[in-house]
Amino acid sequence: GLILDITRQQNMDAELKYHHAFKNLILSLSTRFIHISTEEIDTAINDALMALGDFTGVDRTYIFAYSNTGQTMSCTNEWCRTGVPPQIHRLQGIQVDSLSWSNQKLLRGELLHIPSVTNLPEEAQNERVEFQSQGILSLLAVPMIFQGAVIGILGFDSVRSEKSWDADSVNLLHVAGSIFVNAQENKRTQESLRKAHADLELRVKERTDELKQAN
Repeated sequence: GLILDITRQQNMDAELKYHHAFKNLILSLSTRFIHISTEEIDTAINDALMALGDFTGVDRTYIFAYSNTGQTMSCTNEWCRTGVPPQIHRLQGIQVDSLSWSNQKLLRGELLHIPSVTNLPEEAQNERVEFQSQGILSLLAVPMIFQGAVIGILGFDSVRSEKSWDADSVNLLHVAGSIFVNAQENKRTQESLRKAHADLELRVKERTDELKQAN
C-alpha cells in the first residue's frame, strides 16, 4: 500500500510539472505572436506547431481552414516528426461532406477526440479509411472559432502509438487554437487594409491622369 501511495504521488507530481510546463509553453507562444509583424505570422505558426507537437509527443500537427462556403477544407500548415510522411499536399480542397461524421462535430464547436482510430463507430467508416491511409492511430482536433463561427481546426495525430489527451491539455490546446485564429485574422485584416490602400492610390492616380488629359 505504501509503494502504491508513493507511486501515485509521483505520478501526480509529474502530471503537475507537465501541465505547468505546458502552460508556460502556451504563454511563450502567445507572447511571440503579440510582438511579430504580419509577414512573420506563417513562420511563427509553423514554429508553434513544431513546439506543440514536440512537447505533447505527437507525430503530426496541423491547421485546416474551412472555405468561405463551408463546403471544402484545406490544410494550410503542417509539422511532421522526422520519419513521418507529410500529408499537406494531398489534403487540399477536401469535401466536408466526405468526412461528415467528424466535421459535423467540429462545425458544432465540439472537440474531436479519437484515442483509437480502429474503434471508430460504423458511421465514421469514411474517417477510419482516411485516417488509416495516413497511418493515424489516435487523433485530436480542436475547433478554431472566430466571432462564434468555426473557421478551421487545430489537429494532432499520433502514428507511432495510440494516445489520449486529458482535459487540462485539451483546454490549453483550445487556447493555442485561439492564438492562431487571432493571428490569422489579424493578418487577413492587415492584408485587406493594404489592398484597400493600394486600390485607393490607383484610383487617385487614374483620376489625376484623367484630369491632366482633360486639361
